[in-house]
Amino acid sequence: MLLAAILSPWLYMLVHWAGGKWDWPWLDYLARHPFHRYFNRTLQVSILLGIWMLLRRSGFNSLGSLGLKREGACRFLLGGFVWSVIFLGMYALTLCWGGWQQVKESLSPGDMGYLLVKILVTAALVGFLEEIFFRGYFYQLCRREFGRILAIGLNMLFFSTVHFVKPSKAGDLGAINWDAGFRMLSFAVDRFMVPTKILSGLLILAFLAWMLCWVLERTRSIYLAIGLHAGWVFALQLNAELTRYSATGPAWILGGGDLSQGLAGLLPLGIQFICLKWWMDRGGGGKQEAGSRMQ
Repeated sequence: MLLAAILSPWLYMLVHWAGGKWDWPWLDYLARHPFHRYFNRTLQVSILLGIWMLLRRSGFNSLGSLGLKREGACRFLLGGFVWSVIFLGMYALTLCWGGWQQVKESLSPGDMGYLLVKILVTAALVGFLEEIFFRGYFYQLCRREFGRILAIGLNMLFFSTVHFVKPSKAGDLGAINWDAGFRMLSFAVDRFMVPTKILSGLLILAFLAWMLCWVLERTRSIYLAIGLHAGWVFALQLNAELTRYSATGPAWILGGGDLSQGLAGLLPLGIQFICLKWWMDRGGGGKQEAGSRMQ
């Protein structure tokens, strides 16, 4: 997190400087991203680089040890993605139907296609990178050292805390200069002082971490977790791009336009888990050997 706080402002300023010097479309695309996305992506890359040297030393000597097993990979990736998009999509439509959020002006077919591709790429990268670290490495390492129950608790705490200190918007930061990353950390930590933000954010994140650990236990593979995670990110970002919050309900319950926030978000996730468990119990996740343990 400290490395992200140090590097992200300079990356942000470098992209904007280069965008003003060279008229390249991809630089213009990067320059349109808000600062918090630079911080978040730098944090994700920093985490992966940080564990790279630890993998072999801690016994993760193959892709299989991280849960990247070939069996059922495509089925799990696609199935998890579709499941998440359907359930969060239905939740987003319900919020629109109830008047709690409104659809923005319609986009042209070309703009909509560009938006879908951009969000899909982001969702795939985030789902893959975060699941490799949080479930493939961190959870399995804790499980090996401390047992399943404590490993799940630690994963819920770590996953929810890391995501909770990444504010969804950074408009209150002011000008972006060399200390913007540290100001963002301070701004993000302040959220822990607001009980409604804890209720509306940490609970959902902790539930997601628990569900993804459960999925890894049931399938002995990380691919379904990657698909579920990518589908959630896709639905969240698409909803943020296409709708606006109408402010007719309390944000700590309805999320304030962010499907990852608000206590009401536990309902679609809970229903998704029930359906997922039903599918698993009927053999959708493949046969699980009795008493088997993950690497």
